[in-house]
Amino acid sequence: MPRFLLVLLAAGLPMAAFAQFTPAPLPAVLSHYTNASRMRFGYITVPENRANPANTRKIQLAVVIVRSLSATPLPDPVFYVVGGPGGSATLSSSGFPIFEELNKTRDIVFLDPRGAGLSEPNLYMRRDPAALRKFANANRAYFQSQGIDLSAYNTTESAQDYEDARVALGYGAINLFANSYGTFVTQEILRRNPAMLRSVVMSGNSPATDPFLPTTLEIEEHGVNALINDVSRSSRARRDFPNFRGHFYKLMASLHAKPVKLKLKNTDTGKLEPVVIDDGEFLSTLTELLQSTRTIYYIPLLVRQFEQKNYHSLVARFFAPQKDLRLDNPFGQYLSVLATDFAAPGYVRATERGIVRTHNPSLIKADGPQIYQLSQLVVAWGLPYNPGTTRTLPQSSVRTLFLNGEMDAQTPVSGGATIAAGVPNSVNYVYPRIGHGVGFDIGPDLTAAVSFINDPTQAPAYSVGTLLRRSFYKTRAPSFKTRGVDDWRSYLTDLPLSRVLPRDLSDSDEE
Repeated sequence: MPRFLLVLLAAGLPMAAFAQFTPAPLPAVLSHYTNASRMRFGYITVPENRANPANTRKIQLAVVIVRSLSATPLPDPVFYVVGGPGGSATLSSSGFPIFEELNKTRDIVFLDPRGAGLSEPNLYMRRDPAALRKFANANRAYFQSQGIDLSAYNTTESAQDYEDARVALGYGAINLFANSYGTFVTQEILRRNPAMLRSVVMSGNSPATDPFLPTTLEIEEHGVNALINDVSRSSRARRDFPNFRGHFYKLMASLHAKPVKLKLKNTDTGKLEPVVIDDGEFLSTLTELLQSTRTIYYIPLLVRQFEQKNYHSLVARFFAPQKDLRLDNPFGQYLSVLATDFAAPGYVRATERGIVRTHNPSLIKADGPQIYQLSQLVVAWGLPYNPGTTRTLPQSSVRTLFLNGEMDAQTPVSGGATIAAGVPNSVNYVYPRIGHGVGFDIGPDLTAAVSFINDPTQAPAYSVGTLLRRSFYKTRAPSFKTRGVDDWRSYLTDLPLSRVLPRDLSDSDEE
């Protein structure tokens, strides 16, 4: 490390001063986006491990700046803090109504987290799944052979990356829009760099005190029960879908005993591919469908079509296979974050206890083994538990809006209220008939988010709009292509953990 840099570090000057932005050609994967002509793409160079001055390695964070539609944009952009761990912000830079609305007056900045998306390195797993410990050892050894310090791919470093990016791009105060694990990162930003923030909107909130895997199945159960209870409360839905709870769990039991085997068209290639839908696959897809109102209102009808063995309508649309992108699965980054920030001593046992606490045998059978196995893999990843301040709820005066969806099956619906206890200049809203993607799509939650960023000194009006309409749940599937059904995956804000864990991974250390 250069002598002058050591002197500055000793003086306590921020490393953000050395972050650099380098423009680069727009990647092909982004070139077809509808707003590609307004995109500015490049890489921000940051230290790999700020906590270790001996590590002089630099890494590249991919960033997309979508220039505002306004000829005179407001000076404070919106940074999107993506979820995961392992989500790609740059791949989310087109199509979400919330960003289209905010982009009318402000630049939107999409920064891929370290180790994920288009950032370099990308911690995509390069070994085929095998025995659990051998799988972990082989991939860890591969990354380390490339000179990668896996202990640096954590929440503390990611939070500081946003400050580096802000400085490198030449912005003053900024606004944050965060979702899921992104809210966990944002809590660390609130602790470290509150002066950089004009306003914060958090959606699908993950409190710093939540242990993640030990509560995953309980949270999933809450989202499922919220759906079932809502159908039961609505007189129209009770008439259209009588005893929905009984039909739902009968289907879960049936798929567990005898999975449905189909051939469905791949949405990317158009080719027929074999698809096996068991209770785990059904629950994973349901968790995704519960993110958006556009798909929530089709779920009771989907259950009915399964029972009727009608696999050519909603089943074919919602369970169609798609091409796997390595950009969507930086599993090494996922494991590194969980190992460093969540896997306290006794983590596997804590996860096992959390699974049992759900008391729902159908959900335990469907997802319990996978969650337990993932906790084992996190521990086998072998990084020391070193969360720093990330597991402490923030105390902050930054003006913040918390958005929560009643049918969230991925983060606790109480998450916003938990974090808000230490954020006095905040507003916490819970919306019915919305899940983990609260605030992203057209509706009263999006209106509140935009209003708050426009003027964070005023609490936005709370309204449920038409969400509680009596005819909410659909009784017929569209016979034509419709937004929210055929392109439903484009509305996903965050993949459930069941989509992250590699398939065919043995829980044994033997061949």
